[in-house]
Amino acid sequence: MIQAQKIVQFSEYKIYKNEYGHTKIRIEPHTRNTDIGADASKYQKSSNVYGVLICYSINGEKKAKLLDMTYKLKNKGYYEYGLSYSSNSKVGSVSVTYFNMVDDPESKWPKKGDCF
Repeated sequence: MIQAQKIVQFSEYKIYKNEYGHTKIRIEPHTRNTDIGADASKYQKSSNVYGVLICYSINGEKKAKLLDMTYKLKNKGYYEYGLSYSSNSKVGSVSVTYFNMVDDPESKWPKKGDCF
């Protein structure tokens, strides 16, 4: 069994185009804490632990995505999301806000409206 881990900090995200010309964002944990004691069960869940708000634009149109990264972080070790599926699209103004869905009350989570 994998020991429960709490992601404390994320590395700088990477934006790249894949072999099909799709623009993707890749987020990886940077710092993990395995000494979480009684909270261990909270961090072993497959959902609702690590969230992210991604604000960006495609060809000048503003977009906001509020996403749960937990499952992919737990199973793949990183989180990836497609920002654009057209090789002709111009992706810009990307900003990322991470939040802990376990430790932070929902009232403190970022909202899509925070982007613009």
